[in-house]
Amino acid sequence: MELGKQKSKDLRRKSSLDLGTMVYGKIPPQARDLEMAVLGAIMLQRDAYDDAAALLKPEMFYVEGHQHVYRAFQALAKNSQPIDSLTVEEQLRKDEKLEVIGGPYYLHKLTNTVVSAAHMTAHARIIIDKFIQRELIRIAGEIIQDAYEDSTDPRQLFEEAQQKI
Repeated sequence: MELGKQKSKDLRRKSSLDLGTMVYGKIPPQARDLEMAVLGAIMLQRDAYDDAAALLKPEMFYVEGHQHVYRAFQALAKNSQPIDSLTVEEQLRKDEKLEVIGGPYYLHKLTNTVVSAAHMTAHARIIIDKFIQRELIRIAGEIIQDAYEDSTDPRQLFEEAQQKI
């Protein structure tokens, strides 16, 4: 008799939507190695930042330290300064972010991991795709949260969801 009750209880649990399993406990889409390769390529190749700047924004990087490094690139480019490991290190020190990213060692690690800057644009596009996936997950979570509110107008929620996406 106990076994029958347990099976019935398990079936009910499986049929309901478990957002905790779907959303929480999973690693967000990311490409850390490609982020490192792109940042390293920018510091090694003179014109690489111009190509990257046309595609990437700091918030597209998953790793917070990589966002800081990219912001340092932006600051240097804005001031018409060269972008290399030494100028980036100095900019991060000025912004008080050098230790946040892992210090000078991490910056040099970025340049040492780059085999070639030839595929930087393709790598940047993958970073963008991962960012879009993370944004879709974030937006979907907001939509789900709003949908659970009894006071929410479903038609208005649907319109807002379309706009967000």
